[in-house]
Amino acid sequence: MSEVAFAKGCEGMAMVALWVGLDVGDYHTHICVIDEYGTVQLETSVETQPSNIASTLSDFPRHSIKKIVMEAGLPCSMICRHLRALSYPAAIFDARRIARILSLSGSKTDKNDARGIAQIARVAESALKEVHVKTPDIERLRGELVLRDSLVRQRVAAETAMRNTFRVYGVKLKSTSSSAVLRARVSEALKSLGDHGIALGGQVTPLLDLCCSLRSCVASMDLRLKAIAQKNEVTRRFMEIPAVGPICALSFYTAVGEPDRFARSKDIAAYLGLAPRVRQSGNSSRLGRVTGYGNKLTRSHLVMAARSLNRKNTIALSDLRTWGEGVMERSGSSKARVAIARKLATIMLAMWRDGRSFQPFREADQM
Repeated sequence: MSEVAFAKGCEGMAMVALWVGLDVGDYHTHICVIDEYGTVQLETSVETQPSNIASTLSDFPRHSIKKIVMEAGLPCSMICRHLRALSYPAAIFDARRIARILSLSGSKTDKNDARGIAQIARVAESALKEVHVKTPDIERLRGELVLRDSLVRQRVAAETAMRNTFRVYGVKLKSTSSSAVLRARVSEALKSLGDHGIALGGQVTPLLDLCCSLRSCVASMDLRLKAIAQKNEVTRRFMEIPAVGPICALSFYTAVGEPDRFARSKDIAAYLGLAPRVRQSGNSSRLGRVTGYGNKLTRSHLVMAARSLNRKNTIALSDLRTWGEGVMERSGSSKARVAIARKLATIMLAMWRDGRSFQPFREADQM
């Protein structure tokens, strides 16, 4: 749309409802504004900064903008909070659902995506799933958990590469949680191979240094996150549950953010992708595997806590553990882990909403 046509269009726009679609990129954001008739009022691109987007939208009457929609992504929370602070009706929607609708169109460009998002907001908003926008404090804490997970994955990859290097020559390197013990075992393995004329120091030493450095970083983060979990009243109560540690407690806390947005405690299972997928057609109906939607990191933390819960002689006895052992006997360990993770999420949300502490033993009908 030309600048002249845009200027003329703004003159009689006060009573026209508008919808805005934002295709947010790392460097540039494409903006599309359409009216209630589906006519494009503005298409432009600005640098990805909340102030630039707000400045562009300021040319339109604020009360005429019914919705500003964007896909879920890294910079979107910051942009959404800024626009809401300026009283704009901004919302973030599930990127997976928007992508499926946008895939029906022909060419995929940032400009077309912005226009498609605006059209979706105008005619199909009820079909979308709005994403909860976290507070800055929770988002920073969540970012630290994500960073820790990335470092752990890098450490595991580096240690696996180092072990595979030794396995080529028939040496098996035992696992250990101590960096000092790891260095000692690697030195011993290098010396043993060196006696047979095999020199691997140039390959293994950089990997060993990387592994120890990553272990040090993760250990430092764990101490800091543990202190944060102990200071927070909600996560401190979460850690009363057997097998729920600081990382799992903080992960659940940052994934939920506001417990009151769930009408029922069991709704958290579907939110975290721990609810079974339903296959129903006509008279047939069956439950499949879990959907896997929602936050993968928190889901994995809950499953790891569930795995620890069933370790005998290491976790205190409770009705939760007894129930989990019963599920494992009936359905096997794999399904039991998912069922216990689902139960943990439900219990933690109920504790959060009610302000209660964990009760190890309760009546059977309350479990």
